Amino acid sequence: MEKVEGLMRNLKLSAAEQKGFRLGGKGGSTGKFAEARALGKVLSENPVYAEGPWKANNDLIVMVDFDPDKGLDDYVFDTIPIWIRVLKLPLGWMNRETGLEIGDTVGEGIDVEVGEDGAAVGGFLRLKARIKITEPLMRGFTVTLGESNKTKWCPFEYEYLPEFCYTCGIIGHDDKSCAIKLGKGEKQ
Repeated sequence: MEKVEGLMRNLKLSAAEQKGFRLGGKGGSTGKFAEARALGKVLSENPVYAEGPWKANNDLIVMVDFDPDKGLDDYVFDTIPIWIRVLKLPLGWMNRETGLEIGDTVGEGIDVEVGEDGAAVGGFLRLKARIKITEPLMRGFTVTLGESNKTKWCPFEYEYLPEFCYTCGIIGHDDKSCAIKLGKGEKQ
């Protein structure tokens, strides 16, 4: 197949291939394009799909917003939205701004569960972030407190976490099928 693709790259385009055609603009669309567009709207505008992460038979389903100008090869299926609980966070930092900042550190901050005044109440700060499934999960972070410069560990709890590996920290496989094998006595 690679040999054929290499030969195809060396061929000159015909006049019809060079002229091509324009997608979108005036003239409407064919039935097939309209069906695909309708499906894309269901996936991108229905708030149920934004909740995620989604699983089927314990396999992760990654969804992306539909873009009619993209081909299948142009889509990147490497992020999921997930709710994260930040534990042991100082009470003065339990607010929307802090949550979005933490979300942007983990991936891309999407939402923070707070009251009308922008503050969170309870034992943890709950935030939603879009995270890359190809990178290890963050277990938490260390905060430096005010002028005392004391540090405090704030662990994360991920809600409805899909299958993930305790060895490498990546979503999509478990530690039994991980390419990284720990030696006897090594900790995960």
